[in-house]
Amino acid sequence: MVSSVDGTEIGSRLLGNGPPLIMVHGTGVDGRSFRNVENLLARHFTVYLMDRRDRGVSGRTRAEWRLKLEAEDIAALVRSIDEPVRLFAHSFGAGCALEAVPGLDNLVGFLMYDALIPVWPFGPTPEIVGAIIAAGNAGDWEEVVRIQYVDWTKRGTEAFKDQKKDSDRWARRIAIARTLPREFQAHRHYHMEPSRMAEIAVPTRLLSGETTGRYVNKSTDLILDVIPDVEHIELKGAGHFLFDKDPERFVGEVLEFFGAEEKADH
Repeated sequence: MVSSVDGTEIGSRLLGNGPPLIMVHGTGVDGRSFRNVENLLARHFTVYLMDRRDRGVSGRTRAEWRLKLEAEDIAALVRSIDEPVRLFAHSFGAGCALEAVPGLDNLVGFLMYDALIPVWPFGPTPEIVGAIIAAGNAGDWEEVVRIQYVDWTKRGTEAFKDQKKDSDRWARRIAIARTLPREFQAHRHYHMEPSRMAEIAVPTRLLSGETTGRYVNKSTDLILDVIPDVEHIELKGAGHFLFDKDPERFVGEVLEFFGAEEKADH
């Protein structure tokens, strides 16, 4: 556990041994979203599977939530590690990590996948945002999850129903659903400072899935515009959840960027 700027405790699960790699997850999930790749990554790194605040082993927000608190959480974890750190972040988590990176001096690399930056026009349509807020206000957290899964990410009704087959996993998803309304309207109070993003000097690569969709493309364009030396690679045939659909390919991309070698005892 590490303490963030507002006193919230931020926790991670640790796997493997080797150079530290922090994994930051996206919206509506926790660090277990990387379950299909965590053991593969642990062959090469000490993997920190971070739970963002109000999820999993991390504590509850003590102040009014804002995206910059999430950035402070990531920064606190990075600074707690007394050696050079590799940072990976996915989707909305990449937007949070991007805000943290300019103030960090012990990073050796920053890798994003399908980064979502909550500045208008950020992903969800006003109709989806309104439906998420209305369902949250009514305390209908199952409907919040359904809107995210079916209407927003387009993973389908059957995939949504499959979530209920594992009662523990479903209970976690329902608990995490309480964080969705704030993230779906984060653009209302977050303002990116391009001049601050321009200070990022650590090697940075943005991966994007070819089939992910136009809202991620808008964030991609913004990142390429504000970070001077960011490298962008579009992965042909890949979607938003490459680490679920093709774990070996995803891990290969991580290793190619960070340059880790498999340990001899594996």
